[in-house]
Amino acid sequence: MWADYYYNQNELVKIKFNNGINTRDDFDNFINKWKELYETKKHFSYIFNTLNTSLVNPYYCYLMANFISDLKKKEIQYLNFSVIIVKNLAVRILLNIIFGIQKPVAPVYLIENNNKNELLINEIVNTISNNELKNILENNRDVFTIINI
Repeated sequence: MWADYYYNQNELVKIKFNNGINTRDDFDNFINKWKELYETKKHFSYIFNTLNTSLVNPYYCYLMANFISDLKKKEIQYLNFSVIIVKNLAVRILLNIIFGIQKPVAPVYLIENNNKNELLINEIVNTISNNELKNILENNRDVFTIINI
């Protein structure tokens, strides 16, 4: 499976990416779980951990941008914000392609995986609540690249 979802009771959803996308079903499963979150009609935030992912075919960037476009048509946006832990330049380029085609539905905080940010990334990955994550973001604003809607 390309993306593993981890849910808790505190509006925080963590997604850990593994390797690359092997089949279209991997991508569709990722999108379907996102849609299921919207169907609960409860607000949530994401932490996307890309540290274990490999290069993804840019075709999926196009599909992701289309999905974001579809989400933007919804009357209510349940996604509060997202944090994306960026593994390397290749992942950053893929994100630039996605957000170049379609802006996100909610603010996105990008944090680069480097020695300087290692402790902060560990703190983010181990965060257990949405409020705790908000505090981390507020206290470390200078470390993140913010992509707004």
